[in-house]
Amino acid sequence: MSTLVQQIEQMRAHMEEVAKNDGRLVQALADALKRADEKLLHDVVELAEEHEARRGTILEELQALACRLGTFPRQLDHLASEERSMRELESRPSMALNLNVRSRGDWRDGILLDEEINNHLRRRSAG
Repeated sequence: MSTLVQQIEQMRAHMEEVAKNDGRLVQALADALKRADEKLLHDVVELAEEHEARRGTILEELQALACRLGTFPRQLDHLASEERSMRELESRPSMALNLNVRSRGDWRDGILLDEEINNHLRRRSAG
């Protein structure tokens, strides 16, 4: 009977060692999963920040484009095409129109845009 008790005790000790080893493995797996989750979260946050930066750049470009729309009206059709050269057009300083969207209203408002263009052309021909 003592051999049976010894064998049972050895089996219990072996089972405890296996359980401790399994516990360490489960803890190591939990730690590895936690690190993987943290890295994934960091990567997602970094990706979202890069995306927001790109969106910000695109928004700035769109706002700049919206501000430039209609700012360089040219009435060159009355000039003969042989009188114009690319060098002449490039050397001319361009004058920005005062089309401030917030103070003047929507830039698509044709009345304000026509009025601004006509004022600009009058100032150009007077100067």
